[in-house]
Amino acid sequence: MNRMLSLLVLLVPSTLAHTGSYNVLQVQTRLKRDMMDNYDMTMAPQMDSAVPINVTAGMSVYTMDLTDNGMLKAVVWFRSTWQDDRLTWNPKDYHGISEMRIPASELWVPDLEIYNAEDYSEGYFSHDFLRQRNHYAIVYSTGMVLYIPPTKIKVRCDEQEYADYPWGEYSCSMKVGPWTHSTQHFSLRPYNEHNFIDFEGADVSPVVFTEGSFSGEALESKTYDCCPEQYQSIFYKFKVQRKFRMTGKGLEKNPNQVNQYKQPSLYDI
Repeated sequence: MNRMLSLLVLLVPSTLAHTGSYNVLQVQTRLKRDMMDNYDMTMAPQMDSAVPINVTAGMSVYTMDLTDNGMLKAVVWFRSTWQDDRLTWNPKDYHGISEMRIPASELWVPDLEIYNAEDYSEGYFSHDFLRQRNHYAIVYSTGMVLYIPPTKIKVRCDEQEYADYPWGEYSCSMKVGPWTHSTQHFSLRPYNEHNFIDFEGADVSPVVFTEGSFSGEALESKTYDCCPEQYQSIFYKFKVQRKFRMTGKGLEKNPNQVNQYKQPSLYDI
């Protein structure tokens, strides 16, 4: 009898493993412990000096507004992926788990910045993406990390004079890239290979992109006076116009609205 009970104890874990039912918290805790053992989030995951880290960057705008001195303010979901080979595992060893949600504050994050940003304080991109990092990232078993924090970006548009404010059409830009890592360390690409900024809030935003925006290749590479290495960046060039504004009398529409930018469909890319 005792021998049979001992045999059943040995068989139970194996039997449960095939039922598909398991303690998710225990397995994920074990996976995170194994994955993060000796993990140093201050060190870039470049495993081979001849192979730079694959990094993508892009954004989706929810709403934009423009001040009378040409300051463009945008609420965005920034989108970035990168490869961190320290964060790989075999899903078969962890009940088939192939992805984990981990606070970005516990992970290495590429030092991306908006080069022409007008504000680096709390609530804006530099603080939210690099310093605070209080949103979760998705880590896949392949080592790919997906991080999409909501944040704000403020840039000054390129016009010298803002004629016809508030209804005029104005040229603006946003430039994003690594702050210290050259092409020897990063291989930067636009997120999903998009040369444009996605615009999720086109129907509700008071300011919109206009026709002719994002006409060129966004990815560029150049050298700076400080350093001989090449540095990549994603340079979005676009035009904006106010579609409407709220006044004491209610909503006032732009009397001279030009055609809005038409974002390419998946079939056009």
